[in-house]
Amino acid sequence: MDNDRSLYSDAEREERIRERAYTLWVEQGQPEGRDLEHWMEAERNVGGEEAPQPREMDENLSVLGKEGPTE
Repeated sequence: MDNDRSLYSDAEREERIRERAYTLWVEQGQPEGRDLEHWMEAERNVGGEEAPQPREMDENLSVLGKEGPTE
């Protein structure tokens, strides 16, 4: 992965979304016609996995020369 700090390659991310959408579909009783809803929720779930954690964000701020939260 070049400059982006994603945890997953595009193919890995899509596969994780696909698996999560399928799980949501099964958990909700396999309803017809809600595939887009499940896909979008799965994207949000996987996107949350990729979000920087608070400690990582603090370190990034100090690298940029900005102060992070004081303790």
